Amino acid sequence: MSLPRRLFDGDLDRYATEIGIGPELGALLRRGGSGVPATFGRADAYHDGTAYSRTGPGGKLTLDGTPLDLALLTDPRWSGSFDAEERALVDRVLPWSRTLHAAGASAGGGSPAPAASGLADLVDLCRERRERLILKPGAGYGGLDTFVGRECTDAEWDKVLRVAVERGGHVAQERVVPRPEPVYDPVTGTVDPWIAALGIFLTDEGYAGAHRRANRADGGAIVGLSSNPDTGMVGVFSHP
Repeated sequence: MSLPRRLFDGDLDRYATEIGIGPELGALLRRGGSGVPATFGRADAYHDGTAYSRTGPGGKLTLDGTPLDLALLTDPRWSGSFDAEERALVDRVLPWSRTLHAAGASAGGGSPAPAASGLADLVDLCRERRERLILKPGAGYGGLDTFVGRECTDAEWDKVLRVAVERGGHVAQERVVPRPEPVYDPVTGTVDPWIAALGIFLTDEGYAGAHRRANRADGGAIVGLSSNPDTGMVGVFSHP
């Protein structure tokens, strides 16, 4: 949760620029706050697919676990901000992620976005890795506007890559292959494979609960209530 301070020397304006929040909205989000990012919570802003917009009267600029944050953690530009143990942890638990910045747009931290040649190389790499990647909005929700490379043709994948670069704020990410879980259907008496996504709530006091959503293994790669009608919520029962 110290990511903004460590990558940008405590400059939240530079952090906001990196994830696409403009100066005016960034100042609004921090109004009345301590200036120190909270370790949990969310900013009073939403991303409509093109830019951040205001939804509330105030709040803090907080780290909210978006794909853009993962891209920052795995971006080699910032590897020097972490010690060897932290870099090993990032490499072990996080999927490869890269932000697709339009050439010439700010990449945060006072650095320009990749030059046209560097961006072209990144897009070419994403084309080569189509079957291993997903492409999603950096501040999306529920799997909306998310594309799974292995479910796209080469032409479809090329089109969504070009749109992502033009709009900015999109993340190409290595797809984590889930392990199906056997689920018993009491109506039919059959056991079928399902895929589940588990969300964990954490506060300064530690574990604070969980939520889970799931769909059949043959129901699509995106387990999202907003984007996949076959997805449903599942009860989570904790054992001491």
